[in-house]
Amino acid sequence: MRRFPAVSFFSLCLAFTPVSAQTGGAEAPAPSPGIVNPGFTLDVEAAGPVFSASLKFPESYDFKTFTLKNPHRFVVDFAGAAMEGAMVTLDTGLPVVKRVRAAQFGRDPLVLRVVLDLAEPSAFAVRDAGGGAFVIEQSSAAKLPNPEIRKFADRVEIAFSAALPESYHTGAVESPPRAFVDLPGYVPPESDGEIAVNAGIVRAVRIAHYSSDPDTVRVVVDATLPARHEIAPGREGKGFTLTVFQPSLMGRTVAVDPGHGGDDPGAAGADGTFEKDVNLAVAKKLERLLRAAGAKVILTRNADGKVSLDERAEIANRSRADVYVSVHSNALERHDRYPEKRGTQTYYYSDGSLKLAGKMHLNVLRAVGLGDMGMYRRRFAVLRKTRMHAVLCEIAYMTHPHDLRLLKSDAFLENAARGIFNGLEDYFGMRGAALEPTPLPEELYAYLPKRLTVPSATPAAGMPEPPLPADLRLDDEEEQIPESGTGADAGTQGGAGIGDKQVLRTSSPKLTPTRK
Repeated sequence: MRRFPAVSFFSLCLAFTPVSAQTGGAEAPAPSPGIVNPGFTLDVEAAGPVFSASLKFPESYDFKTFTLKNPHRFVVDFAGAAMEGAMVTLDTGLPVVKRVRAAQFGRDPLVLRVVLDLAEPSAFAVRDAGGGAFVIEQSSAAKLPNPEIRKFADRVEIAFSAALPESYHTGAVESPPRAFVDLPGYVPPESDGEIAVNAGIVRAVRIAHYSSDPDTVRVVVDATLPARHEIAPGREGKGFTLTVFQPSLMGRTVAVDPGHGGDDPGAAGADGTFEKDVNLAVAKKLERLLRAAGAKVILTRNADGKVSLDERAEIANRSRADVYVSVHSNALERHDRYPEKRGTQTYYYSDGSLKLAGKMHLNVLRAVGLGDMGMYRRRFAVLRKTRMHAVLCEIAYMTHPHDLRLLKSDAFLENAARGIFNGLEDYFGMRGAALEPTPLPEELYAYLPKRLTVPSATPAAGMPEPPLPADLRLDDEEEQIPESGTGADAGTQGGAGIGDKQVLRTSSPKLTPTRK
């Protein structure tokens, strides 16, 4: 066993402070071996290649550890500890730990930092021995082997040949999006670092030493969106695989139609806020989320311009979109007569679009937290003339003072976009993760309804008709709704009380002659 003599921290300061710092450039005399300081002492020893260091303080301190690379270092910060003088360095001559350095890292608050400079990646643990004594020990944990990355159309597999620990832990973080698994009993592989993947939403895999008591490796999967993931043992118990699933939206084409625009402002709030601006803000947030999921997005407008109803449908049809979503904000004439009428409403035209409407309605309700104003069949031009499954989503009411306050919040509009995204992901199979609503500013929670019922994706028969929104108009001519859509919208998904044929008329005195 190779042992370095125990020395006081004061002795270390004399022995390892640069010459110019000790004597102004003159050769410093060797420190007296009889000098004893009641402060912190350091004893380094090595049994073969295994490193160990004992530290002794006059009292116990809290500490944290972490690793750094380029070059590789193991760092221990002791909170509340102090030293005098500049940084001190001890060259060990050992194969793994080249030197030990100590310095005052912080003074307000006090932090004393001890650094092990490493010749190669290696794991260490710090043990509190009590009474102000600490031991830094090189880990005997097994090295986690480098993974094999397998890319599939619907998932990415990160396969390890090592055994899966019984006490592993998985989790996810939304910002920035990443999934992780903690594997106790392992230290990182020698190529500790980042592995580029660039497959769908999966950008890279990172492997690093996460904690020292016990030694734990964290495997992190960096993604463009929160990802659904699972971990499972390999066949016949050999190794384990971390699987990250691609969103069902990946590879799909989605036509997103921000309602109104240009000299057609749509509904207006009491403060002059125009619906066209709210719709466009939600559409652009939705576009960002869809692109992050690997979907192709077709916007019928990306600025404040006039686009006719026929042009909107033609843009979607020409793009051969898989689905069409028209984004709107609702309105009622004389809304003061209906103060209880507020919340989310969804429209569809053909039976083939019923499933999409149900998924959309339920997920938007969950995301924005407003009341359920129902799901209805209407022959709006943009729903009739698009040749794919199509829905029109009314997020909230421009003419309700509480809804309007929410519609002016960026966080609320983000949640509306997330609800539409979740509805689309749900419709295509929900292989990926649902996006959680983002927290609203504290003052906005007062504008949400105090009591909400759990909405049904398919409204029951006999649901009462709400007052028709002021900004949604039927075509002038009477038309019977077909049992199934035309073109790409063929097929029927029935729902209780919703698949019945209806004749919709425009004879109500509440209607004004504008068209949707």
